[in-house]
Amino acid sequence: MSLDRRLALYTALTVALVMGLVTVPQEILETRKMEAEIRGSLANSVLPLQAAIGDAENLTEVGSRFAAFHRAYLEGGRNRHYMVLKDGDGGMVAESGSMAGKSEKDWFRIEVPVSGPVFAGKPGRLEVHEERADFRRGVRARWRSWAVHMIATLAAILLILRITIRRLVTAPLDRLQTGIRKMEMGYWDEAEAVGGAWEIQWINWRFWTMGKELQKTVQQFLNAEQRASTVGLHLRGTMAGEAGEGAASEATFVPRAAGVNDPGRETFLLDKCRELESVSRRHPAAVILAREAIESLALEAEQLGNVSLKSRLEDAALRMLEPVTFRELEDKLSKFIQDRQPWFEACRRSFQEALDQKLIPVQNLECRIKHTGGVWRKMKAKNLTLDQVHDLFALRVVVPTETDCYGVLGVAHECFRPVVGRFKDYIATPKRNGYRSIHTCVRDQNGQVLEIQIRSIAMHYHAEFGQASHLEYKKRSLQRGHPDSAGSIL
Repeated sequence: MSLDRRLALYTALTVALVMGLVTVPQEILETRKMEAEIRGSLANSVLPLQAAIGDAENLTEVGSRFAAFHRAYLEGGRNRHYMVLKDGDGGMVAESGSMAGKSEKDWFRIEVPVSGPVFAGKPGRLEVHEERADFRRGVRARWRSWAVHMIATLAAILLILRITIRRLVTAPLDRLQTGIRKMEMGYWDEAEAVGGAWEIQWINWRFWTMGKELQKTVQQFLNAEQRASTVGLHLRGTMAGEAGEGAASEATFVPRAAGVNDPGRETFLLDKCRELESVSRRHPAAVILAREAIESLALEAEQLGNVSLKSRLEDAALRMLEPVTFRELEDKLSKFIQDRQPWFEACRRSFQEALDQKLIPVQNLECRIKHTGGVWRKMKAKNLTLDQVHDLFALRVVVPTETDCYGVLGVAHECFRPVVGRFKDYIATPKRNGYRSIHTCVRDQNGQVLEIQIRSIAMHYHAEFGQASHLEYKKRSLQRGHPDSAGSIL
């Protein structure tokens, strides 16, 4: 059975069940109400006989009045009935009709008291029985009508739901599946309109967007791998002079977004950060400053290229705005890091040995653990758990030149297994704030993920200390002709 039929059937059955739960009790109540009305009508119909018997002077008169009422009862079109008059001791005084062949449950029965001279002060009783046949036929007809109504309603709901679901869900899903199959076969064209519900249209858009992003990432990955494979590290010893020129040249070329070169603004942000770190939470302006820091100042620090300052601002703002969340996350991070520290150190040693074997001149290889504010922001923005934050642990490699960065990348992908969808070459495509680096997520032999960040010294200055510090580094590099003179700050 197709999806649209299943969905329509399940939904229609659910609606029918709800309607049944509502209408069946109503029908039962209506039936009981009809039965009560018949009993009341039957009791009212014998009131004249009750009065006539009370006025009778003897049993003969009682019998004649009883028989006259019975004839009038039949002439009035009443159903088959049986009446019996009993005295105060239960003895039969008069009778009309018959209950032969019928059980007590096939009749409506009422009982009314009667009194008069013939009963010698001891009231008798009049019992009237009326056959249920017509009532039962009416009840059956009523339930048949209810069943027909339910079936017709169910069929209409089923038809309308199937058409609607087919149009809004299953047909668009079929088109989406066709598009995904085309993606699997390598056809990465523009997204085809699938129509239907907006949720399916959004899924279709996300599939094609992720496909384009993956295509772009794979292309960057292949380009970076190609550059890494062509790095001539063995020429370093014979062409040291040329390497120095290349390094100096690299120091002079760091793309950056317009307007980020503002040392005065960076000093302002640093002052704000120090103020936020030192102010008491009870201060009236503390929360306002913290909100400003997390909403705009941290972003501005990132745009200026000062990642360290951005991290400080985020941590200080989170500590001020949500102290309980900050402490809990910090405790979790502390325990998590403590548990993973031996593994992280083993990865660092293994990677360091691989770099040494390839004779890559590593300026610095450090372990970087993501700051608390950054972890909180990423978990909240992407709805992740702590285990799903892949860049929580990172190995940061700083090398003299851009060429060396790609050499390190080649070693990283030999030493670990790359995660293709988690690769970014910000050297080939810098960020708007001028940030340049290679980020690659890799898995060890046990499948655990860590990130490796690869930078030259110039890129490291720009990323960690902002645009003003980078300009100072560039000036010093040009004066000395080689970036290694800046290594003391690492």
